[in-house]
Amino acid sequence: MNYGCSEEKERYVPLGNKISQPSAIATDGEWFYVVNSDIERRHNAGSIVTINQKGEKKGVILTPRLGRFIVVRKPYIIVGYSSTDQYKTAPQIRIYDARNPTRLKLYQTFSMDCTPINAVAPEKYNYFAVSCEYGEIYVGYFRAASQKSLADISLRYVRNYGPHARRALFIDKNHHHLYSFATDWQRSDFSDRVLLDATSSFLEPVEDPVKGPVDFSGTDSTELRAQSYQLSEPNEVPDDWEGPSLLNESEKHTRRSEYQFAVLDLSKLAKEQFAFAGTLSSKSQSEFRWLYFRTSDSQVKVPKAHKYYRSNFWQITNVPGSTSSFFISQRGQQSKTVNPDSNAIYLFELIGSPAPSTDGKIPKTSSFLRVTKSWGHPHHRRLRARRTISNQRDRTYLNSTIRFTGNFIRGVAHGRPYFLINDFRDPAMFADQPYYSLTLSALVNNRSDKNIHDLLVFTDRGRSYFAIAATHSVALAGTFFNRMVSLFSITPDFQLKHIKDIH
Repeated sequence: MNYGCSEEKERYVPLGNKISQPSAIATDGEWFYVVNSDIERRHNAGSIVTINQKGEKKGVILTPRLGRFIVVRKPYIIVGYSSTDQYKTAPQIRIYDARNPTRLKLYQTFSMDCTPINAVAPEKYNYFAVSCEYGEIYVGYFRAASQKSLADISLRYVRNYGPHARRALFIDKNHHHLYSFATDWQRSDFSDRVLLDATSSFLEPVEDPVKGPVDFSGTDSTELRAQSYQLSEPNEVPDDWEGPSLLNESEKHTRRSEYQFAVLDLSKLAKEQFAFAGTLSSKSQSEFRWLYFRTSDSQVKVPKAHKYYRSNFWQITNVPGSTSSFFISQRGQQSKTVNPDSNAIYLFELIGSPAPSTDGKIPKTSSFLRVTKSWGHPHHRRLRARRTISNQRDRTYLNSTIRFTGNFIRGVAHGRPYFLINDFRDPAMFADQPYYSLTLSALVNNRSDKNIHDLLVFTDRGRSYFAIAATHSVALAGTFFNRMVSLFSITPDFQLKHIKDIH
């Protein structure tokens, strides 16, 4: 008699073209591409589903299970994947040939040493970049090819800006600079801070005369030591965080880099053969710039000789027609005293160069970056949001309780610009609060001022607008926990109309 036992083979439901926990959505201006993630391992596969503007599924390709983001860079689609099954499958970047949107083809795969969380790949530009969850940066290159064939693509690990994630990415095509901003990828505990910057501290070697242990000549020898000096002038570094300290270099970097963004010179990187530089290397450290600003309607008072240092940025969206400015969303747990100006969208304009001068002097951030608030003014927080999906009972929330500005779109419908804003709070961390909303906000000259109000807000605990994309007056939003995407239209009178759910 055989008393042995055998393991039962796992069984999975075929995914097909169904929607399963959509984690990212992108559009090429005509088609929507939905990344399914299958976190619960119901199907043991992920997919990319191609959907037209009527909400009809027109194509599907099976992929690894855990898709994280998707970026369209014609004629390619770039998708990042987490590792699966205890690293049996490594994290990956997959690049798809999207010349036929309904029949995507895998073109190239790159195994990663870290989990990718975002990418930036400007149209008609050779460089692209990928960021990972602990500050790692990869830079890729599309090598020119003939019009009849696709480019040869490379991807190299070039920097570690850790330990903080840097999800918000922008490439200045004019100067070939990659900008990366700190993101609190997990609990979103980062806080803006007002800190004193009245002095500059620096170390200078000093020669001290000393007697040698055996000195028959009777003359003195010298030894070098470091003398700390302080000048009464600001240098962007908070006074408490410079000069002598009990913190080691890694601890100093961790504290500082939360309030710094990195600027990587891509053309210089290429000349250096895409050489890697670690977290505390002099090369990496020279690429950090301090981030501080306040806007005209700021809720924070900044005393003289202080700076308002900012942190926790989520996404960057291009400004149409501009290569030297971009919109960026800042998020955070908010109260009257903590992060009162967060959960907003800002317009960043590059008005100079962040590159060091010929004598090696680092320019101050205020000399090359101008910041204005585009959305998130105090009046936005006073508005009330209603659930307006059919078969749902209307209920109101004060907007300040649901704001957690993440993914957003700057689009144009019926000749008028708008923001479509996704506010997502992970229920694992915000179980006692409303944590979903989708907001349509009309704009004037890329700004939403006191005369322009949010026109409609959806909020519903049964839905999660984790991912969004829009083309003209049609939007697609991923409802992550309900395993579906929802199609909306922006009407001529600027209402956000729910068309249908797609499962």
